[in-house]
Amino acid sequence: MNAQSPEFIRVIEIGDDFSRKARAPGGSPRDVAIKFAQEMLTSVRPPLVDYLGDECQRLEVTLLAARAGNGDYASLMAVAYEASQNIRDVAEPAGQSLIGFIASNLCTVIETAADADMQYPAAIIDCHCDALRLAQNPAFAGKTIGELPELSAGLAETAQMTKVLAARRLRQALVNA
Repeated sequence: MNAQSPEFIRVIEIGDDFSRKARAPGGSPRDVAIKFAQEMLTSVRPPLVDYLGDECQRLEVTLLAARAGNGDYASLMAVAYEASQNIRDVAEPAGQSLIGFIASNLCTVIETAADADMQYPAAIIDCHCDALRLAQNPAFAGKTIGELPELSAGLAETAQMTKVLAARRLRQALVNA
């Protein structure tokens, strides 16, 4: 017998409260639990959509202020990054996966530029603002990123361009050091 044979496989039971309750008889059947979760998600969706709208507005205002040079650029971009994270985290449960994709992509752009200590490419920020406005248009409400392959490819390309610019900036910093 080798170490992989069934006689040598040892199942370790977890004895915490959650595990005991999960194994206890009389719990909700899976289909009932899923239906209940879907109903709960449906009931919280309207406030999530409102919250998303507020965060999208905050993000756009902040990005445009940073782009125009109104205020402390680093602070504005920190607020934009926070709003992007909030949008990314809430968009999917709110049924707004397109907005979530845009926000996630913007998070990548902001993180990449910050890591390279470079200015955020203005054209890329403008592109994300435009995409965010488009995604909030009622004609695009509920669309998935798979339904808009040109948009998804374009946004992915902007993130890649930011990575290229950041790598170039880091290489230049090493040469100058």
